[in-house]
Amino acid sequence: MRNYFMLLFLCLMSSYLAAAQTIFRPLQLVQSESHRLAMDTGVVWPLKCDSDGNVYFRFQTADRRSFNVSRFAPDGTQKATYRSSNIPELKDSTVNDFSIAEDGKLYELVWLGKSIYIVEFSKDGEIEGKTELTVEQPLIPAQLEALAGGNFFVTGSLVGDKTGHDAGKPFNAIFDNSGKLVREVTFKKDAEPKEAPKTANRSGDANHSILFGRTALGEDGNLYVMRAVSPAVVYVISPAGRLLRTLRIQPLIKNAQPVALLTGAGRLAVEFDVPDTPDVSDTLIRVVDARTGRNVVDYRTTRQLGEAVACYTTEGFTFIGSDENLWPTIAQASAR
Repeated sequence: MRNYFMLLFLCLMSSYLAAAQTIFRPLQLVQSESHRLAMDTGVVWPLKCDSDGNVYFRFQTADRRSFNVSRFAPDGTQKATYRSSNIPELKDSTVNDFSIAEDGKLYELVWLGKSIYIVEFSKDGEIEGKTELTVEQPLIPAQLEALAGGNFFVTGSLVGDKTGHDAGKPFNAIFDNSGKLVREVTFKKDAEPKEAPKTANRSGDANHSILFGRTALGEDGNLYVMRAVSPAVVYVISPAGRLLRTLRIQPLIKNAQPVALLTGAGRLAVEFDVPDTPDVSDTLIRVVDARTGRNVVDYRTTRQLGEAVACYTTEGFTFIGSDENLWPTIAQASAR
């Protein structure tokens, strides 16, 4: 009888280990299709994707004074460029983020001194207007999401007063299309800056967890707000700004930092990068259930694909990478 139970135990352990390996062993992503971009340019995070598979990203202007946003088709063709710097009063501004609306319009989150603007573009890149946000305290804007109905969700961190008080404090709010504050959103145990108030850096980077965080709009209409901490913390909120749940997504490698957040088919794809590594060999993408945060599958990227992931579907991913001549490419990848 004792031998029977020992055999049963070994069988159960064997099944458990096999299942664990199936779940936690990263699948290798393999490039299935690649096209050169029609423009040789550097990529500035974040990268985003629309429902047609077009990829959008920021790039630095030739004089390195500002950023613009470009849209590329899956075949590498440049379709549009969105230039808020063409507005004379915004020529020295910084595009901190952008968002693609359901109707194809693009909105840029633009920062100039103490002022923050949302600039509206047509799908083809024509400027259609700008709106200044009404904020009570000086703010470093970080992320932008265009919501259904014309509202906007904006995150950032406070500049703080002269003594450094409140410097880096998280800020999350919904604004209407006139720039008026509709509702401020707060999260318990949100990412506070690591520096003490008396020594807080007021140059705009007091809270890296906010500035390097990411947001995404899910197919369910909910907002997913990720802080750049390890493990990744994702706040799920309704379009009205009500906190629904908080997800904590563990990286496969200790201290790996989340650098990208993508949504699709009721799942979240979080890309983790290990700081100070010479290549992308430790860059992994963990896909979890968007409701529970439970792990679904893990992927490992390659040097060819790089780290600049833009799109996620159940069929695979889209990256902005480079070919053997280091020319930028748009590449499709799926698991092997």
